[in-house]
Amino acid sequence: MPITIEKLRAISEKAKQITTPRATRVMLITQSYLSVLIISAYINSSDATPYGQQTVVLNSIVKRATSSDPSIQAKRYFTNCDGYLEREKTASDDANKLANAADKWQPGKNYQDDATLWFGKDSIDNNFAIRIANNFRNAMSLHDRNWIWPEAQLLIYCNEFPQLPPPADGYKDKKPGCTRGTNAYSFIKKGWFHNGYYVVFCQPFWKIMRSLDDIKNFLDFPETKEYRNDASFLNKVSRGQTYLHELMHLTNLIGGPQIEDLVAGNGKVYGATRCAKLAQDYGCENKTSHIAWGTTLNSDNYAHFGISTYFRQQYQLNAPPAPPKGWEKTPRMDPPDEKPKPAIVNINGDPGVDATEPSVIPPESLPPGGKLPAPVSHPPPPSPPNCTPSQTGTDPSFANNLAGIFCDTKKTDFSKDQSKTLTGKDLSPPTDNYSAIKVQFEFKKANEGECALSCADTYEQLISTCQYDSHTVYGQADVSQACGNYKFSITPAK
Repeated sequence: MPITIEKLRAISEKAKQITTPRATRVMLITQSYLSVLIISAYINSSDATPYGQQTVVLNSIVKRATSSDPSIQAKRYFTNCDGYLEREKTASDDANKLANAADKWQPGKNYQDDATLWFGKDSIDNNFAIRIANNFRNAMSLHDRNWIWPEAQLLIYCNEFPQLPPPADGYKDKKPGCTRGTNAYSFIKKGWFHNGYYVVFCQPFWKIMRSLDDIKNFLDFPETKEYRNDASFLNKVSRGQTYLHELMHLTNLIGGPQIEDLVAGNGKVYGATRCAKLAQDYGCENKTSHIAWGTTLNSDNYAHFGISTYFRQQYQLNAPPAPPKGWEKTPRMDPPDEKPKPAIVNINGDPGVDATEPSVIPPESLPPGGKLPAPVSHPPPPSPPNCTPSQTGTDPSFANNLAGIFCDTKKTDFSKDQSKTLTGKDLSPPTDNYSAIKVQFEFKKANEGECALSCADTYEQLISTCQYDSHTVYGQADVSQACGNYKFSITPAK
């Protein structure tokens, strides 16, 4: 009879820790009776962490859980998951449901309008259609393209504490990635015999987001029927969407080429508006002068397509859930001027950027759709903003709507300092959806010239740049222009 986790916990007082390097794990059998028990547990029930030279804390090991879908070929191991296993399994199954819904697309036939919206008109092309379909199918099977052991090792961290994940390849030290409101992040550590595929979840993933069943129960009410067609809402609340987003970054499991979080203009290509605009502007892949660029290379486009096809199938919708009205006229999703660094760690997420580094608007950034102004006749662009995290966050679109009220020149005199604290009750019509949140907006007048951006455009860029994922903006931020300093602070309503 294979040893159980309960028996391992019973002996954990005698052996609190044991180091098991991958390359010498089998040799441990001859070292002690306790080593025999641990190896037996690993072979029979996969109760030991399967990757790397690590310290295994016996009383924190959790049994491997398997997805309800028998096609999944990944062994999934858990760290810091006490109290989270059931929800993690549901989230994993939800990601599988979204990929399965996407797999029902038939180019030129079923759900082609979804594919056109989220991947572009060229998604009907056979080469792109095969790439997209294969990536979704690989997300369901999670089959490691490694000739020695094709069964993938998926290492799940439900939190970063008490045990931090190891540093990603290219980094020397362990550092928290769950900073500034991140939902989740993923990375790969290459090994001799198999790769370690890490997915790390952060508190907003558990506290803010919900399962597909919970979302469907909400949408089943007649009063909430309109949200079935709201792509922004569906994208922001689904754990399965975030899970699928992170899986798409794990290149060896999914396929190729590398699927990243593309950065266009003043922010990452996250959310319904920017993902749909990327599809409109560039389609599946458009090789520019210096970089491959397009929707099949951006993780959130896959997540949106999965959500779109899933809820269309659930509610027999006549059209895909749509981005906010007017998305077609938003700024283009053009690639950066220089080729970005290769992705090292995806923090749902900055490719090639350390998780603890702030994301800021570069000094040379332009007004949306604009060209570099001549300094003699136009005001200089804004300075890099300051983004300060906190524990309180809200929906970026809600913050932008409140900013629109503050920026109304009929109500606010920007010839002098201004400060206003606004809530959902200040909107027209008022809403109680964000009753626990208030946002303070401040303007400090300066006498150094005109602003390059309007008040509304300033806050739109500031919120977009300082939002920490596609779902939430946290804390406070400010940016200075020649005319003055703009600031917002998100705090709990009392």
